[in-house]
Amino acid sequence: MKRPALVVLAACVALARPAPAASAAGDLVSHACTYAKLAARCGTFEVPENRSVAGGRTIRLRFVVIPAAKKSAVAVFPVAGGPGQSMVDVGADYVSGGLLDALHPTHDFVFLDQRGTGESHPLNCDLYTHASDIFSEILPLEPIRACRAALAKTSDLNAYGSDAAADDLDALQKRLGYQSIVLYGGSYGTTESLVYLRRHGDSVRNAVLEGVAPPFFVLPLPFLKAAQHALDDLVQACGVDASCNAAFPNFKSEFATLLERSSAGIPVDVVDPATRRVVHVKLMRGVFADRMRQAMYSSQVAAFLPLVVHEAAAGNTAPLGKLVTLVTASIGGTLAMGENISVDCQEFVPFLNDADVQRESEGSFMAGTIVEARRASCGIWKVRPADAAFIEPVRSSVPVLMMSGEDDPATPAQYGTRELAYLPNGRQILIPNGGHDNEDPCLTRIEVTFMETSSSSGLDAGCARSFARPPFATRLPDFLR
Repeated sequence: MKRPALVVLAACVALARPAPAASAAGDLVSHACTYAKLAARCGTFEVPENRSVAGGRTIRLRFVVIPAAKKSAVAVFPVAGGPGQSMVDVGADYVSGGLLDALHPTHDFVFLDQRGTGESHPLNCDLYTHASDIFSEILPLEPIRACRAALAKTSDLNAYGSDAAADDLDALQKRLGYQSIVLYGGSYGTTESLVYLRRHGDSVRNAVLEGVAPPFFVLPLPFLKAAQHALDDLVQACGVDASCNAAFPNFKSEFATLLERSSAGIPVDVVDPATRRVVHVKLMRGVFADRMRQAMYSSQVAAFLPLVVHEAAAGNTAPLGKLVTLVTASIGGTLAMGENISVDCQEFVPFLNDADVQRESEGSFMAGTIVEARRASCGIWKVRPADAAFIEPVRSSVPVLMMSGEDDPATPAQYGTRELAYLPNGRQILIPNGGHDNEDPCLTRIEVTFMETSSSSGLDAGCARSFARPPFATRLPDFLR
């Protein structure tokens, strides 16, 4: 999932403010609004919930268009991550760092809330109401059970997969009249973009994919070794950094100590989000492991881990508790978890097998955590698995640029490399020291050039090789005290 750094997770996203006037054409309705401080059009349109059911229920999907300065036949369609992220809610941050400024004069930008997210018939689940939910289970099962029962009354939970979402995006592209589009996806947004290429590739001029998760990704299997690789590189980076090594010479062993303690539960005093009172909880192994993995999505956040681990190993678990709370809030607070689970249980978990899980678990601190949690949630959610053809590689001649961090704990670079074999006009750029979320003007320039030219031939990506980690933190910031 592409998302802002931890220190700004609590920041509010700019929401569209509608103007009174409205116009309608068929089932598409739009009105003038302001979005990301720019003149825009906000609207909705209608699609079948399940296209295989004649005369079945319809749902309304929300979108925002930022028109180009000059009338454009080409639009950039950013595709949100998660799954479950609202593209409209995160859109302004998603295209920050110069992408919107560079392309807006000549390209419309279209932000569509994928079905099941944002204000597009959202499948929302509040899984982390209490501190006990946050610290005891990666995916709390009782809230999942209650949410499933509630959502099933108004939604066909089998109808919220990637194929249906790709058809929705195609429907909007046609209703808005664009001759061709540019796809810009991050994390699960790369899965959705590749599915769109498979189903509607004739409409795509080019695609930029950050943190590539092809349909054969079979989440969460790649997390196991990817997280361990990211941790090993973080330990090594701390060891060769003079200030980090001096302050935290035992980072590796202290992490191992906490992992062992988490099997019985690491005692933490935290503020319960429901009561706003300080409560005593235990941070269990599955949550500890997965939140540490997610903290390494961004190199800016990973820079705090040696400090937080050192403090916790010495008995001060408050910073660890706050980090876990913030990372969890960045997930539950930005994702429609019902949509997340629906996609997960249709397209990923059914294709896991025990032999692969055992192989990928060997030597990983993630062993015995996330796979079990995902399988348990799917046992409750009970949706039909996707057809086995879904996890085949995507074959397309559309120009595709992949950006892959070499220390990505979520979408390791080798999965993009495997998909590249089926994209004759594709190119993958590896980012040394890069995680899952990589923000840098150099990377933006590379992406803009590719989007404008639809060609990676002669594309100068040299600056990506100089992507550096930020300095390691050696003092606790206010938000972790």
